[in-house]
Amino acid sequence: MRLALALLLLAAAAFADGGMVAPPDVAIAEFGQVAVIRHQDGMEQLSVASSFRSEATDFAWILPLPSEPAVDSFSMELLYELQFHCRPIYRGGSGFGCAGDAMSGSGRNSDSLGVEEMERGVIGSYEYRVLRTAEPETLAGYLTGHGYALPGNAAAVFAHYTAKNWQYFVVARLSDSAEYDYDRSVGIRLTFATDSAVYPLYISRLSSGYSAVVLYVVADHRQMFAGARLLFSGHVDQGTFAGLVDRPSHLTKLLKYYTPAAMEDITLRQAPDDREFRVIERGYGYIYGAAGSLIPLVGIVVFARRRRSRQRDS
Repeated sequence: MRLALALLLLAAAAFADGGMVAPPDVAIAEFGQVAVIRHQDGMEQLSVASSFRSEATDFAWILPLPSEPAVDSFSMELLYELQFHCRPIYRGGSGFGCAGDAMSGSGRNSDSLGVEEMERGVIGSYEYRVLRTAEPETLAGYLTGHGYALPGNAAAVFAHYTAKNWQYFVVARLSDSAEYDYDRSVGIRLTFATDSAVYPLYISRLSSGYSAVVLYVVADHRQMFAGARLLFSGHVDQGTFAGLVDRPSHLTKLLKYYTPAAMEDITLRQAPDDREFRVIERGYGYIYGAAGSLIPLVGIVVFARRRRSRQRDS
């Protein structure tokens, strides 16, 4: 069966298609995505996680990067710790509840189509490859030739990245041994060189609808990007959030909603000051306000005929 392409950096489950391109005979329920970025000394550490339920094992993720990454996993506990640390202050009312984010072997080979395989390995239930190419049509042809079903605009979206000399693409898919009907929580960490902290959102145009982006950013100073809502800003000490902070730093939490046509790669920049900030909510306002506004992050089930239902009916 052909592999369908899902995007690692779809910044949430989308209203239109749930943020995933899947075969017509399976269903995927994605519960959203959130990213953790650490950028210091010209290196970015990008941690992306997704939680979903599906019978499908025949889909993949793809993520473009400006330089060759080192690939590793990270503990999902990091996201829970960040969410708790950045929680609002409640004043008045009972303050009950809190709306959370939408998370509940190597070698180099040259492909005949001109795509260089830089690395391959396994993260949890996922097999990944790091590919390098300067030609978008070449990458689309490579993926199609290896059984991936791409949307019609794939080469054009890839060209957006190769045009600015982003030649590295991480592709990850569920291993053949992954079981159906299993809640999978995936944490993949990519470390790569870049002058500024970046979040490649343009790739989400392949299949995303209206989406939200939540970024936790660790840097030497407070970070910002155009149109983003500040949800948290504060100093963090060395050793806070194991594996993330190794020196006194600043933590920023940002949120922004996007339509597909507005999705552009995010380049973070230093804010004018390092002022500390935390959302203040009264009574149940945060529950019904923020929780409702984060519905795109909660995810939408993509309904389709299920294999097992079809098998029972046959």
